[in-house]
Amino acid sequence: MTLVDTSHERLIVVKEAFDRLRTMGDKDRRRLELALHWYDLGRRAVGIDAFLRLWIALEAVASNGKYEGIKPIKIALQGIYKIDEKTEVERRFMIGELFGFRSRIVHMGQRLDVQPALNVYVKAVFEDLLMRQLGQDGGGRAMAELQKPGVNLRALMGLEA
Repeated sequence: MTLVDTSHERLIVVKEAFDRLRTMGDKDRRRLELALHWYDLGRRAVGIDAFLRLWIALEAVASNGKYEGIKPIKIALQGIYKIDEKTEVERRFMIGELFGFRSRIVHMGQRLDVQPALNVYVKAVFEDLLMRQLGQDGGGRAMAELQKPGVNLRALMGLEA
């Protein structure tokens, strides 16, 4: 059973995040509320359904109000993890490959086998970006997932045997 962290320090972080959300402009707040809605739906689903819902949440949380593809996700990760080279962000986090995986499902109609570990990783990227949007130092979740033994994003996306 997973216990919820109710320490004083954690409650301060939660309060600060809610305060930040409350003081955002309407457009940004609605976008983050929408992102949280899709994140919640993704958490409750499995497989392809979870992946697509989590991806929508990820795009919404990274967006600056206009569609720029995956660029805002990469820029946010670059800032969170303090990475100088854009190519290093792509190599490390594989956002382009994830977008391609999503495109194979959405645009090519492929019924791909989405492993739970892939959805856990997308959740972690979302959580990193959400904490950044809320003004919190929340980085580390995505990297922690990538460093787990046996996690290979390329294999999870069927890009290698």
